[in-house]
Amino acid sequence: MKVLHERSGEWRWQPEEGLPAEPTTTGDEGVDFIVWLKALDGRPGQIFLLGQCACGDDWETKFNDIHLDKLYKWFSPKPYVEPVRIFATPHHLSDGHLIEAQREAGLVLDRARLSVLADKLADEPQIAGWRDRLSEVGGLVLKPLGG
Repeated sequence: MKVLHERSGEWRWQPEEGLPAEPTTTGDEGVDFIVWLKALDGRPGQIFLLGQCACGDDWETKFNDIHLDKLYKWFSPKPYVEPVRIFATPHHLSDGHLIEAQREAGLVLDRARLSVLADKLADEPQIAGWRDRLSEVGGLVLKPLGG
């Protein structure tokens, strides 16, 4: 979180009164990754995506792992824009289950969405080393064109 604060200017570590100055556990309040979009003018008010990854057999029990109120107890001020919660899973969710999962977990990136996202980003330099593997995975879930 220190790096996030240094890079974004938000998420300043300042625990509420009564909480230890430094974290005493390795808990992450369910946050496995953070991505943000910097404001174009450099001022505060960026869009933060807080992500939870779940791939085990208990993935459906992790929809509510990210608790913003618990997380905010450690930061002051809290981010100026309410973060978007993301739930990523390699499992494929049917349309009905996807809608229900998003009501609990936030934006869901399931196997199909992750594959489409990977396909769209395949030409980015950071992805070049993964290109062959992404094509193989994408072929498992993407419908062939014209088919």
